[in-house]
Amino acid sequence: MRRRARYSRSRMRLGRRLLILDDDTELVDAVARHLERHGYSPTRTYMVAEAAAAIDQSVRDALPFQAIVTDLQLPDGDGRAIVRLARERLPSCPVLMMTGSGSVSGSVEAIRLGAVTVLEKPVSLETLANELRQAVDDRAELEDGLDAATNAGIIGRSAAIRGVLDALFLAAPTDATILIEGETGTGKELVAKAVHRLSRRSRAPFIPVNCAALPETLVESELFGHLKGAFTGADKSREGRFQQAHRGTLFLDEIGEMPLPLQPKLLRAIQEGEVQPLGSTKAEKV
Repeated sequence: MRRRARYSRSRMRLGRRLLILDDDTELVDAVARHLERHGYSPTRTYMVAEAAAAIDQSVRDALPFQAIVTDLQLPDGDGRAIVRLARERLPSCPVLMMTGSGSVSGSVEAIRLGAVTVLEKPVSLETLANELRQAVDDRAELEDGLDAATNAGIIGRSAAIRGVLDALFLAAPTDATILIEGETGTGKELVAKAVHRLSRRSRAPFIPVNCAALPETLVESELFGHLKGAFTGADKSREGRFQQAHRGTLFLDEIGEMPLPLQPKLLRAIQEGEVQPLGSTKAEKV
């Protein structure tokens, strides 16, 4: 028998609004009761269509969900559809996925679409609560930090600017290498600074480097550093920009102007997280 979405009305105005989606009604009830004790106001849904309708209604009512917990496989569809919908309608809402199917490809796809984690069933309720708290807290910190984008000079209300801000919001908490594309003067460095300010690295240095402005003979030393005596005039050891940006953010502007012979060394630094200063036989972690 199909069940309607159920709302915990007594806590609607008090707790963080949470959407739960799973066709196992006993599991949904257990999760809802447990998370109510952790300060959440759960809405129970059992079908993808119900969850999608609840998301749309929450947006219309200006009472958006602050977190979503969903199963991967549902009778009328796939939980990944909810991940996609949440990303479109509730970009600041973290989505946690549960799965009992053991589908590695499905889990990877869910993460790629924007789910913050995938938990294997049977899920410990306390583990779920801890993962949820961490996800909500991380997103709350990012919400508080969105003013950094404005402080960095990114101002606007158009769909294009909103798209840029949404991309910043998704990229900032990750440790991924980010490619920022745009014509000269469109504000690539502003975007890079905003990503830095919204990230966990915000208290460490932001180091900008204009690759096009560096003499070709100095690029390697400038980026990777050198030891004393590595070349004529190297009267003391010097850190490169990668080392200076350790635990922070390195912004390589006009990276396409990098000399071709140096690109393999740059690729190693990006992929492996290590650099080898000129004159050194050892790589350094950065």
